[in-house]
Amino acid sequence: MKANDPQSFLRASTWSQRPRSTNLDTINIEVESNDPRYDLQTDESYTLELKESSQAGALKAKTIFGALRGLETFSQLVSYSGKEDQLYINQYPVTIRDKPAFKYRGILLDTSRNFFAIEDLQRTIDAMSYNKMNVLHWHIIDSHSFPVLTKKTSELALKGAYGPDMMYDETQIRGLVQYGLERGVIIIPEFDIPGHAYSWGLSHPELTVCMDYNRWDVHAAEPVSGQLDITKPQTDQLVKTFLDEVVPWFDSKYTHVGGDEVRFECWNSSESIRSYMQAKGYTDYNQILLPFLEKLHGWVRESKKIPITWQEAVTHHNLTVPKDTLIEVWLGAEYTKKVASQGYPVLASSSDYWYLDCGHGDFVGGNAESVSWCDPFKTWQRVYSYDILANLTSAEAKNVWGGEVMLWSEQADFTNLDKYLWPRSSAAAEVLWSGSKDQKGNARSLLDAQARLHEMRFRLTRRGIMAEPLQPLWCARNPGRCNTPEAMSNN
Repeated sequence: MKANDPQSFLRASTWSQRPRSTNLDTINIEVESNDPRYDLQTDESYTLELKESSQAGALKAKTIFGALRGLETFSQLVSYSGKEDQLYINQYPVTIRDKPAFKYRGILLDTSRNFFAIEDLQRTIDAMSYNKMNVLHWHIIDSHSFPVLTKKTSELALKGAYGPDMMYDETQIRGLVQYGLERGVIIIPEFDIPGHAYSWGLSHPELTVCMDYNRWDVHAAEPVSGQLDITKPQTDQLVKTFLDEVVPWFDSKYTHVGGDEVRFECWNSSESIRSYMQAKGYTDYNQILLPFLEKLHGWVRESKKIPITWQEAVTHHNLTVPKDTLIEVWLGAEYTKKVASQGYPVLASSSDYWYLDCGHGDFVGGNAESVSWCDPFKTWQRVYSYDILANLTSAEAKNVWGGEVMLWSEQADFTNLDKYLWPRSSAAAEVLWSGSKDQKGNARSLLDAQARLHEMRFRLTRRGIMAEPLQPLWCARNPGRCNTPEAMSNN
């Protein structure tokens, strides 16, 4: 066996299983609608039936995307026996009636701090489809780089990207959107402003303030500092021109407009902004922030999209937005209730559970302790234990559309992307598809989940996703024998 051969890994993990002989040779697929459009309201339910007396299985779904999910389930029923050198279905006969617990099952990937090629994004979309995840939240620009090349505002990328080979143009983005659609994955772009705007200032220094200040800890959330000067009408014109061109490249009904981590200290460092505030008689920087956010949301709606915003706009700045605006909670699970109780649709993505970059040390130099702000490392067990409906009333729970794991890329690039994401994202995928509770209302067993996650990890590696191992191979071959003595004695 070659140590770097994913197919060998899968053969090694399953060689000892005993295949069940079946004569299944066909799956008949019946779909009520062949509508190729896909959004968060699309029906993804399906019924899969494999009868022992029949050579043909049956898969029924209302939409082609429900059929896609059903085919993925069927693939997970098929195993390989290295000993017998054959494929088999171990659970037979079987009838599965299935649908997702949540309509939004996502991954955020940041391509500004470190660049990811289209091939990396395609591979991530592939893995998402294998896990029935359906939204790639593309955090495409940030302070560190501006990789979106447009025609009308090309200077933003030409001066703000890391290099000419680290940009995405319209053809690439539209192609990736189509690639995702064919796999049941919606791509939602995020343009995070007015904070996180250093890269805008590389081409438009006249429209940004506090650019790359040494005291970034005062003026930004992390290096490098820089925010848009939203007191200038030229800023409005630049942002709107950019959005008007780029937003239509994406088929999603939603566009994420950021709005997090705005530092008033940054604006206060600008004599021009202070003079503007004084002339207007303003005493609170919310008096310039809120009107800008209202305009920003309005520009998105002019493009026939619905805005998504980070929670601060509502929970910290008291922005009033239409009730169809999606609010994404990241600062703590307790905020889910606060936002849901106001009637907004909520994405639950607490950094306490679903930030996959945490626990790898601080990327900021000079930190002797070198701990990240969101320590500790989010193990797959921690990811799996996130109950996004915890402490909610039934009415509040209906407002939670789902959530997503986050990969901020300060310490991630193409070399470790798969390892960061998988199989921990698979743990979140099961929570978002099946819910965190079993049919009796109890939290799902970590021991049971571990066996499924082992299997999923081997399947991912066979399909070209370099997911990190959970345990030594011996443990995978001997289920339960690597548990704690207490856990083994209870079985």
